[in-house]
Amino acid sequence: MSGSTDPTATVVVTGGPVTAVDTEQILGQATVVRSAADLVRSARERCRDARESLRSAPWRWAVTVGGLGAGPQLSAHPVAAPGSTSARERDAALGAVDALDAALGELERLLDGVGVRMAKASGTYVRAEAEAWRVLGAVADVPLVGLEVALLAGQLAFLEGVLTGDGLPWGRLVTGGGPLHERAVASTGALLGLLDPDRGLLERPTVAHGASVLRLLSEGWRGLFLDRVHVERLGSEQSPGPELMPPPRTAQDLLRRIDTVYGTGEGNPVPHSAIALEKIVHDGGRATWVVTIPGTQLGLSSLGTAFSMTSNYDLMEGDELSGSTVGGRTADSTALVLAALEDAEVGADDEVVLVGHSQGGMVAASVAALTAGSAATAASSPSGTSARPRPSGPVPETGGPPRYRVTHVVTAGAPVGGMPLPPGVLGTHVENRQEGVSGLDGRGNPATTNQVTVSRDLDLLTGNETQGIPHGVGHHVDALTDAQGIGHPGLRSHLDALEASLDGKREEVAYYRGTLVLDPEAVADRMTPPGTLLPDPSDVLGLGRGGSGAATVVAPGPTEPSSGAR
Repeated sequence: MSGSTDPTATVVVTGGPVTAVDTEQILGQATVVRSAADLVRSARERCRDARESLRSAPWRWAVTVGGLGAGPQLSAHPVAAPGSTSARERDAALGAVDALDAALGELERLLDGVGVRMAKASGTYVRAEAEAWRVLGAVADVPLVGLEVALLAGQLAFLEGVLTGDGLPWGRLVTGGGPLHERAVASTGALLGLLDPDRGLLERPTVAHGASVLRLLSEGWRGLFLDRVHVERLGSEQSPGPELMPPPRTAQDLLRRIDTVYGTGEGNPVPHSAIALEKIVHDGGRATWVVTIPGTQLGLSSLGTAFSMTSNYDLMEGDELSGSTVGGRTADSTALVLAALEDAEVGADDEVVLVGHSQGGMVAASVAALTAGSAATAASSPSGTSARPRPSGPVPETGGPPRYRVTHVVTAGAPVGGMPLPPGVLGTHVENRQEGVSGLDGRGNPATTNQVTVSRDLDLLTGNETQGIPHGVGHHVDALTDAQGIGHPGLRSHLDALEASLDGKREEVAYYRGTLVLDPEAVADRMTPPGTLLPDPSDVLGLGRGGSGAATVVAPGPTEPSSGAR
């Protein structure tokens, strides 16, 4: 496979306000543009013929250029001796033909690019899959077998990398089966979902049911902790400076700063399991709150995190029910965001922009579904004005969280295919086909008027199997930047509205951390001998104790309805 020199050729954009563009008309115009490119190619062929004739025939040629359809018009005359005036004229004619060919080449590339972009802007551009991938895709629909085929494709890609001198490209074990991930997960997850005790007898099993089974298996671990998430507002010593968290102006800015909330970067004091809330004030006093949410955090260094695999199962279990809640259960990471929003006293007139990577993207969609209900206004129109009257204040439902004016959800590498957003919320989703995470829900994202998805196939860009796993935030920033070159109307309107929401002065930034605290009784029940010899859970984990200046907020846990209590 040869790599593409056009970054936009690796990107497909779907969704958006389809009523804003006549897709059939655009496709028809794209056909006209491609026809013009064909005429230019024909003219270039005539130029090449003329060049060969000028170089080989014993005649002096006078060159006249006709229209694109007719090609150069040539007439012949006897030639004089080499070095004569006639020979110099022939050389000049050759130069003119070469210059014409070069100019036509530029025009051909321009027309080809415009034609491709017009087709892609209509939302109907789809790369033709190789026949082998189509066959393997059918196999991927077979439960377990599809997962094994995806793993085998990754192993073959790894072996190819070793044999071609690429060292030990471990990332290819994941990326090699990229085109199969979504379908393989869907079929295998559905098989696992047959074991879900809460599934109706005649209900078709899905990945969400499979997540319910995994959630039951993880209860042994989650049950060691108290139900409520311990949430604290961090002090200045655990908050990064403006050089690490500059005010956002674009969607790319929003995504880049997720790494800061992860705690990466030299001199970054942010601990694990933290989120950021920023207040941006516009002219006239209107405020926008930006919530930045990281993804899953594993390992001993993140013990007791709210961004655990259990939270992943909670979110995935409820995704197809819109709101990521099953039986009143809210994921720990979602409970953290809800508690932080209430503690920050976000008002009903304030906009809320939710930005998340990986699990954080699912949390963003979950919070939007839970809080942007009938009491919330629609998202801003492309001009940045409100589409509906605002509510007079947060209106919590009985036993539910307050309502907020959520206007935007921006996700990167997040499996949100089963989490449709409320109609008034603009969703902008960025995914890489080989990352292995955004396809874990086993389904594509909704292509609706309010949800736009940028999907990149990195193998097309590199011309070889992707090096490393493209799940990092930087890969998604690059994909979004290249996607803007397509000119897709839905993506453009989303980004314009988002930038309008960010166009103000940042007045404050607050960081909240959500952790789980061990339940001494639950731990004692599983230990021999139990009781008084147990150390304080906070001393063991270093959790639940804020640093200097930290304020404690109590958030609801995953085993009870979210009440928004503090």
